[in-house]
Amino acid sequence: MKKCFIICWFGVLPEYFPAWAKSCEYNQDFNFLIFTDNEIKYKLPKNVFFHHLDKTEFLKRCKFLGAKISLDKPYRLCDFRPMYGEIFKDELKQYDFWGYCDIDLIFGDINKYIQSTDFESYEAIFNGGHFTLIRNNAKMNSLFKAKGAIFDYKTVIKREAIYAFDETTGFQRIARTNGVYAKFGIPYVETESKYKQLRSRLEKENPDNQCFYWDNGKLYRAKEEKGEVYYQELAYIHLQKRNLILKDLDFDNSTSFWILPDGFMIKEYSGIPSVEDIHRMNPNDGIEARNKEEKIYKRNKMIAILKRNPFQIYVRLKQQFAGINANDGSKEAMEWIKY
Repeated sequence: MKKCFIICWFGVLPEYFPAWAKSCEYNQDFNFLIFTDNEIKYKLPKNVFFHHLDKTEFLKRCKFLGAKISLDKPYRLCDFRPMYGEIFKDELKQYDFWGYCDIDLIFGDINKYIQSTDFESYEAIFNGGHFTLIRNNAKMNSLFKAKGAIFDYKTVIKREAIYAFDETTGFQRIARTNGVYAKFGIPYVETESKYKQLRSRLEKENPDNQCFYWDNGKLYRAKEEKGEVYYQELAYIHLQKRNLILKDLDFDNSTSFWILPDGFMIKEYSGIPSVEDIHRMNPNDGIEARNKEEKIYKRNKMIAILKRNPFQIYVRLKQQFAGINANDGSKEAMEWIKY
């Protein structure tokens, strides 16, 4: 089966794009189609394709929706993701499955967690708005029009707000309401944006000393405990709401790199990280520092929400009550394996 992810991006691509593309390169069973108004200045893997598309052309493609589209901010593209099956229908003709994902993540070996039989059986594979795959047929490509979301697509396209239509209270809720046979949850880490240290948002307990690294197409999380090193293999890590940079420039030729709280750095050796590197690559500042970071985060978030207009605040409150944070990712603690 042929599968692809669609990324629509207006404006300058992030500096860390080569690290993301490197992790795509090792997932050759998937193509990554990037629709953007940005200039092509990167050496691309064979399975990553650029298509020039600006906002004007995107809005033309949305005319089938039959209403005036509100798209003042590029971030609003996330709300249009469930509609990509129709918006990009010509480019998707050769694919059996299409999906959408974020760029602020690093892939491991996707095939290890999604088997060929899954694509034969399921109509969709959901793991949050940052990772979704959908069967390419008329039913699934028009599913966004069905009932189930807390805000229907007609409201989403016409009125400016952040609806998270591609996530739990939007498209996934539509799928559940309409009996779509879907697979939910593959093992990944969604980092907690309130802390400087990389920690999993979906787990109640986090190792104080842990690090993340990509190695020859595999993604790992390692921890140090009483002088011993343990690891987990992951499908991907989501690094949302972080300012990330490349610490090194030669990512085209790299086969291993560290995932740091503020970016990416080439790992000079493959395999087991040392205890010293676990501490050094993702420093633990302690519970007091995290408590302080959490207070600052909550204060800034509340200020940002209050700056929104009344309708946007209403949208956010309705999302909260509907369970916007009830993420469909892996919630159970994953097994740690001793090196």
